[in-house]
This record gives sequence, C-alpha cells and structure tokens, in this order.
Amino acid sequence: MNGNIKNYLDGIAGNLPPEIISAESYCQIYKMADLFSDFAASEYIMETHLNTKDAEVDFSFRVLAEEEKSCLNCGLKTDRCLPLVADYNWSRVVEFVNFWSSPIDDIWFEIDNDEYERKIPQPCFFFNASKLEKGADVDEQLLFNALKKLLDIGQLESLWPNIHKAIFQLPDEVGLFQVGVMLARSNDRVRIFTAELTREQTVKYLSDIGWTGPFSELEGLFQLLHSYSDSQYILDFDVSQQGISEKIGINFGLGKKQDLSAFLDNLVEKHLCTAAKRSGVLAWSGSKGSFLGPDYGYSALLKDISHFKIGYSPEEGLKAKAYLRIAGVYMKELFKGHASTQLSAVQSAARLKQLGYKEIQDIFKEIAKKSMLDQEYRELCLEDSQAAIRRIVNRDAAIPDNIIFLEEDGERLDNGNVAYILPPFLKKSWLLSK
Repeated sequence: MNGNIKNYLDGIAGNLPPEIISAESYCQIYKMADLFSDFAASEYIMETHLNTKDAEVDFSFRVLAEEEKSCLNCGLKTDRCLPLVADYNWSRVVEFVNFWSSPIDDIWFEIDNDEYERKIPQPCFFFNASKLEKGADVDEQLLFNALKKLLDIGQLESLWPNIHKAIFQLPDEVGLFQVGVMLARSNDRVRIFTAELTREQTVKYLSDIGWTGPFSELEGLFQLLHSYSDSQYILDFDVSQQGISEKIGINFGLGKKQDLSAFLDNLVEKHLCTAAKRSGVLAWSGSKGSFLGPDYGYSALLKDISHFKIGYSPEEGLKAKAYLRIAGVYMKELFKGHASTQLSAVQSAARLKQLGYKEIQDIFKEIAKKSMLDQEYRELCLEDSQAAIRRIVNRDAAIPDNIIFLEEDGERLDNGNVAYILPPFLKKSWLLSK
C-alpha cells in the first residue's frame, strides 16, 4: 500500500463548503501534506470552530493498525520524511510507532491550522486506548509504556499520580477511549478521553477527580445539548502536575440526524455558532466517486459529521466545534459488501460470481469511455446504473445497487447512494474536426 493523503485531498477539491474551509486554507493543507504524502489513511477530520467567521480547520487523519501501519513505517523512512524524524517532537512519534503494539487499534495525527505554513508542522498525537485493559480495569503499565515513548520519563513520572487518579475514579465498566499528547501546544501534559459516560456519570466523575471548574457552567452546557444528543458523552481534559485542567470538552453525536438543523439553530441563538458556519455544516454531508490513483482505484468518498464538541474554559466560557469527516470506501470493498447482502438473500439460488478488484477498475474505465462516445449508453447510465454496469460486465455478477451516475457534480445525495460523475460527451464532429 502506497501513500494516499494527497489523493484524498485531490478527491475532495472543489467539493468543500467555503464557509468551513477557504480556498487559501485548502491550499495550505495541500502544500503541507507533501510531508505526509507517503502515509496512508482512510479517515480524515476537518475540525472547525463554529463561533468564528474564519473558514479555517484543523486537519487530522487516522492510521489503522492492520491496513495502514506498514505504510506509515515505510513512509517515515523515506527521504521526504528526513526533516520530520530529525525534529524532537516527531522523533518521539517515531518511537511510539516503532513501539506500537496490537492492543492499540489506531492512532490519529492532528495538525493545527497555525502549523500549516511552518517548515516542520508540529503534531498533536492520539492513540486508541479502548483495549488497554487488564481484566475489567485499565492496564496502567501498558499505558505507562506507551506514554513514555512520547514524554520524557521524569516528566511522565511527575504526571503519573494524577493520571492514575483519573483512571482509578472512572465509573465501573467505563474505560478510556483515547490518550494523547498535544505536542504542538505543550509537552507537559496528557490529554485523556474517557469512554462514553451518561450525563450523571460525567458530573459525578468530574467531582471525583477534583475538577475545579464551575458546575453551574457544566449544567448549562448539558441543558444546551442534552435534548439533541445521543445521551452518550466522551469527556476530555488535560492532566498536568497541577492536576485536572479546568478546561474540558464534552464530545457527542446527535440522537437523530434530522435534528441537525434545529441543533445548529439553537447554537446560533446562543451565539455559539455563526450563520455561515451553520450553512457550511449543513452542506457538508454527501458522497462522491473519485479515482484515487492506480493503487486505490475508484473509491467512494463519504462526508459526514463525526461528532460535535462543546468545550468549557475559564478564559473563553463555552465554545462549540464540529468534527467533519471524510472516509474512503474502496470500490472492491463496496462490491464485496453489496455482493454479500445480495447473496444472503438468494442462498437457495446459484451463487453469483465475485468481481475481482482489477476487473472492477477495468469496468469503470470502460463505462467512462463508452459514456463519452455512445449517447444511448450514456442515457442508460443516467436512467439505470445497474443495467449500465451489467452491460459492461456481460456475465452473472453481484452488482451494487447504490451507484448513481450523474452528468455533473452538485447534486447532494443523502440516501446512502454513491455518485459517479460521467466525463463530458464527445460528439462525432469533435472527433473528426481538425
């Protein structure tokens, strides 16, 4: 597997709400991504502050242990990454990647907007801690071993009593979700994300770990979001030598997708979201087909909302953020998933033959070529995508039922379909003209 970050950025270009990310901000991310172009990821987050007019985002990408770790290891050894690995903070990340063991399913890199134009952008780094378990408890030794790759041992030892307290006070059967170090901002603290808590558990847990913030603000925060949320809250906070940070974040998803507009209206009314950001978030979701290069082929780029965060800090009070996700589904997986669904429905019938990955790529290349030259076939693509695909396949095979061919980009699909934009139609007169 080769790097794909630039491929993804190419795939979403021109399809981003300008209220969320300006053309200038996109170009800054794209240029910075040269450093990471040998890395592979299939999930990305654009993090936007909802109460500012600035169309800027923090950029994050997730690296999976099974599929993408080997690509990361190779990428960090290329000449392109020599400036990164020579940097102190990045060298700690490299140490962690070399240590990275099986209980950790994935890691996240986050690059703050302020870092894009620096020669060596500094990262914030997080790892999945949900399986760092020892029986029913968090495996503190494994957590310590992971963190000592990112922090000096003396520094970690000074933090450990407060980290231990934060873990020890977790409610029964509630573990950690993520642990991170915000290397771009400070390297004297650890960011903790709990697993899902109820509203009542969140309040009690903060009290148990000695949070010194105003609980009246916390109550106001829950009054703002609880009627819209899924009632499951991931709490994040920093642990330093002084204890638990007064700054906290409450991360959550919406209980119902159709509540999104009303939730954003409520944030606008409370001056936690601008009207422009509201429009940008509402315009975010959708899907699009894109060719991600020869290694990944035709893929579905799915845009949705990962989650929201309402944060509190003594300096700024309440702040709202949206975490907007881009995830890739490679065509071979798309065909595999829909084929499995169809096969289960016709178990008593003859089994359909599976299409190979290379064959899938050839099919879509042929569809693109034929739709450029054959008006009748082009109309078939627009009217009946399955029939159009089957005409090219020309044998029994499992054909996915959620592919839609379109003449041009712009139509938003909210029903789970994946749109593929047909190339322009070429008239015979164009081909014969000199």
